[in-house]
Formats: sequence, structure tokens, C-alpha cells
Amino acid sequence: MKTLHTKLFLMLTFMITALFTTVTNAAVIARYEFNVSGSFAPTTVISGVTASDLLKGAGLAPAYWSSGTIAANSNAISDNLATAVSAGDYLEIQITPSVNKKMTLTSFSYDYAATAGAGINYFANFYGRSSVEGFTVNMAGTAWPKLVNATNTLNVNIPLGAAYADLTGVTSFRIYITDRTFFDGSSHQSRVDNIQVEGLVSDVPEPTALSLALLTATGLLLRRRV
Repeated sequence: MKTLHTKLFLMLTFMITALFTTVTNAAVIARYEFNVSGSFAPTTVISGVTASDLLKGAGLAPAYWSSGTIAANSNAISDNLATAVSAGDYLEIQITPSVNKKMTLTSFSYDYAATAGAGINYFANFYGRSSVEGFTVNMAGTAWPKLVNATNTLNVNIPLGAAYADLTGVTSFRIYITDRTFFDGSSHQSRVDNIQVEGLVSDVPEPTALSLALLTATGLLLRRRV
């Protein structure tokens, strides 16, 4: 009889889990391509979450749309990370799961570039940080190589760990930018494009519904014991 009760309990547990947790396959949660002139809105947002427009910290308020990217002039950016953090030299996106939804985020990626002209060597760095870690830890620090009269694009893809599982509140990602080119011309720019977050979205059971299911399971177990 004990074995029967154990099997019944395991079966009911499985049924409740399947009933109240619906997980989608890993997918793009939100993506920003900046293909529309002057637009900072996300290009793709998966069902079950909302995504903010691209936000700009106080230090990067002058950042602007340029040829399908977000650009900031060299002379508007701090030359070291500590100053960039205090000045607010960052771009930010915010992702929020809908009511009764949770998300497990698996990666954060973006393209980065620098445009240099007039024979000037370009030195820029791009750092990913998130609200999950209080914006205090560099998820990735990517140094743009020395450039002369070149326009190129590279990509950084940052895997996210266990701290990004089962999130039910607003999660923010920032890209801090530093630049030590020391050139005042507007033709020298740091650029960011194709910001993307991937992961899973699943349902969160309502407490009343879950309680009812547990009561039902308990009742069935008691009936089997009579």
C-alpha cells in the first residue's frame, strides 16, 4: 500500500507541475536593431514580456541614431570606467515579465563598433552590466582595437548564469562606454547595434489555483488510504 501511495503522489506531483508550468523553447526575448530612423524601440519582443525603448544615461544623453546604429561622439564620453559609471555613460534596456509570467535569461549580446576618420587612432571600450548584479560587475569588457580610418563591427555574446533564472521583476541591462581617443570631431564615434537578450518564458501558477490543486491531491491520497 505504501508503494501505491508513493506512486500516486509522484504522479500527482508531475501532473500539477505540468499543469501550472508552461515553458517555451529558448528564444529571443527582446532585440533592438535600430533600423527605423530616429527610433529607439525594440524590433522584437516575445509574448509574455514587455521591453522598454533604449534608455540613455545622463552622460550619453547626446547619443543619437545614425545609419542603423546608436552612436555617441568621442568628445562626449568619459575616458575611464569609473568616471563613465559616475557620469552615466551607458545605454540601457529593461525587460519585464507579464503578470503570472517568469523568465530565465540565458544570454545578452550586442554589436559594437567605432568609426574613426582623419587618420586618428580610435580607443573605445564597451562593458556589459545588469541590475541582477547591481550594475557593479562587468559581465564583459570588450576593448575595440586600434583603428585608423576604419569602420568595422564586432559582436560580444555573454552567457548568463543561475542568477538569471525565474525572474519575475524588471531586469535591466546596461552597456557602459569609455573612449580615450581625445578628439573633438563628430566624425569619431562609438557605436552599438543589435542588442539582444535570449532565454525562456514560463507561467507562474496563481497561489489559489496551486492551493486547490494540492488540496485535491491530498484528498485523493486520503481516499486511497481508507
